[in-house]
Order: sequence, then structure tokens, then C-alpha cells
Amino acid sequence: MSVILHLSDLHLGKDQPWERATDDKSGIVPQDENSRLAVMRTALSAVKQHIVTNELDLDAVVVGGDITTAHDEEGFKRFGALLDELKLADPDQIIAVPGNHDVARDSDPNTEAKYAQFLEHTRAAGIRTPFCDGVDTLEAADAKPVMELDDCVIVAVNSANWCGVGVRSSSGTEHRYDAARVSESQLEYLTDQLRDHETEGKVRIAALHHHLLPVTEDEETKPFESFTNLARLRAWISHHRFPPCCTAISTVR
Repeated sequence: MSVILHLSDLHLGKDQPWERATDDKSGIVPQDENSRLAVMRTALSAVKQHIVTNELDLDAVVVGGDITTAHDEEGFKRFGALLDELKLADPDQIIAVPGNHDVARDSDPNTEAKYAQFLEHTRAAGIRTPFCDGVDTLEAADAKPVMELDDCVIVAVNSANWCGVGVRSSSGTEHRYDAARVSESQLEYLTDQLRDHETEGKVRIAALHHHLLPVTEDEETKPFESFTNLARLRAWISHHRFPPCCTAISTVR
């Protein structure tokens, strides 16, 4: 059975006091003692120790987006340094998909500027990344979104292209929203890629940052609380026989 480590929402950018869970919120404790980076280093060191002790082989690391915070390059650098330090897996065994914090919010969709920093610290380092609109095309793409293991196939999906998209309201004011969407070009590219891989009898795993449906009732108040083209994405997922998605809705107040 394949062993897969799934990470998401690391937010390794500059720490904010409100993110801290202990007394260092008051500034008594040095910033790096209980920072996200320190917590992740401790946790991943324990994971590696477990793998070594139990003589396991880590087949893949899947990073589900928001490596950094607010597109802060320091977060990407910390991520790379953490991988180099711990040596959990080779770059080709790592998949990273962009989250809304990993793309340039002020850049338009379908532009190289949207993904420049994310790709510099992932794809350029040999890490597998999904199709990035405006960087990759159907004719020329450096994306490596499909990872085939003995018993499963992992497919990286980019849902962050429209994060920070400008929408003009009826009053004439423009607001920027994080709209989750998967383009037709990406779905077509993924379909072509899957033809080149043996998927029969294997579990199919789609790795993407945004949830398909609101995870709580509070989320439903957001202007873009789910995928804008959810029906199209569901149809693609169903056609390629990915397992049904389960969404837990919390009603606890």
C-alpha cells in the first residue's frame, strides 16, 4: 500500500501574533519558539522518525496549497529550506498545488505574473505542479500533474487561477474575490495526461486547494463559497471515475 503524506495550509510566511496559540501572543516568548515553521519542523521530524523506525517507504508528499501567507516570498523560501533539511522525499515525489495565498492576488487570471513566485520555488526546484493557466498551454506545458503509484494515481488540479479576480459591483465599486474555478483548458490537458497513465484498478486522488462545497454554514455567506463551475468539475470527476467526494457540514454553533 502506498504511503502518502498530505500537507495543506502551511502558511509559512511571516508570523502574525494572532496565529499563535500560547503565551507568545503577548511577546514574552521569542518569535521563533512557537512559530508555524518551528511547529512544522517538529511535526515533520516526528513523521520522518516514524517512517524510519517502522521501515516504511514514503511514496509521495502532496501539498494542498497555501504554502505561504499573502504571497510572501519568505514562506516559499522557508518551505524549500524545510524540505532540504528533512529530506522527506525527492522533488519528483512531491506534488504542490497553489492556494489563494500562493498566487499574486493583484495579477489578472491567465498570466505568468500570477504564478511566477509559486513556480520559482516549486516547479523550478523539480516539484510536480499542476497546469497553470497563462504559463502552460495545451501545446506547450511544463506541468507534471499526474503521479502514478503502484495502487493509486494522484492528479494535481489548479483551482487558484481566479483568486483575487476583480468584480465590479452594481454601485461601480470593484472588489477582489477568491473565486475557485478550473478552466476548460486545464481539464482538457488533464484528460490528455491521464490517457498516458495506467489507471485501471487504481484509486484516483484529485489534489486541489479549494473545497467543492461550503464546509460550514457560515461559508455560505461568501460571494464565492464554492466552485463557480462546480457542475462542470463534478462531471469531469465523475467521468474519470474518481471516488465520490464526502463533505461534512457542521451545524455546531
